[in-house]
Amino acid sequence: MAPRDTLPEAPPLRVEVDSLQALAQSGRWEMEAIRSLSAHVLVWITRGQGRWVIEGVTRGYGPQTAIFVPAGRFFEVEIGQRVQGQALFLPRADGLGMPEKVQQLRISAPADQVELTHLIEMIQNEAEHRAPGRDRALAAWVTLLSVWLMRRQHLNERAADGPPRRPAQMLDAFAALVAQEIDAGRSVAWYARRLGVTPTHLSRVCREALGKPASEVLQERLLFEARRLLAESDMKVQDVAARLGFSSPAYFTRVFTQHAGFSPTAYRRRAHGERA
Repeated sequence: MAPRDTLPEAPPLRVEVDSLQALAQSGRWEMEAIRSLSAHVLVWITRGQGRWVIEGVTRGYGPQTAIFVPAGRFFEVEIGQRVQGQALFLPRADGLGMPEKVQQLRISAPADQVELTHLIEMIQNEAEHRAPGRDRALAAWVTLLSVWLMRRQHLNERAADGPPRRPAQMLDAFAALVAQEIDAGRSVAWYARRLGVTPTHLSRVCREALGKPASEVLQERLLFEARRLLAESDMKVQDVAARLGFSSPAYFTRVFTQHAGFSPTAYRRRAHGERA
């Protein structure tokens, strides 16, 4: 029998907390954000504003915003010089109850802001100090964080009850269809037909919500997938172009270079070099 003052062991948890500015200045954030992570990520933005991209769909964020991205989802977060906050990298472990869906939560109540900040501080404190029972305490705090996220999401969903917000629903359906058909070479007209609207209406909804037409949203999503394939696979450039429906490798290279600032080959070398 173990002595009374010895705490039972718990599975080790790898949890990391970093400031957003430290990640941005080190260049590590850019490296990690171009692809999916094996860890869950919670970004708590306390000051500033910018854009973030989840699987090719661009959204805006402002101060007092929490963004949760489950492990395995492809995302980017734009971190400007005036943006402040923290990023938590949480393990993909059983029993912690982390959300399965992407969340963007506007935390407007001061009491809720204090509560979330306190949870993050306690997780960081346990992660950085090897006190007895560290992993049990970490698991407990991370579980409390998962409950906190679940409750805030539930409140948001209840507040959104009522007449359906058609534009938002259409954008979600458009994003889901694009993700499903990403390598099928579909046109904006095809997506509009599937959504039961005209291409003009779909583009108008995209422009009003995202500031760009449906064709640009679709192209950005294709190029985001191209970046993923170049960084995460050994597919040849011409095969990536063909898979994503570009008419020729030369056209793909031209469009990709204009969008990313690098040729596909240079981008792949850069991505692989950063991961090494």
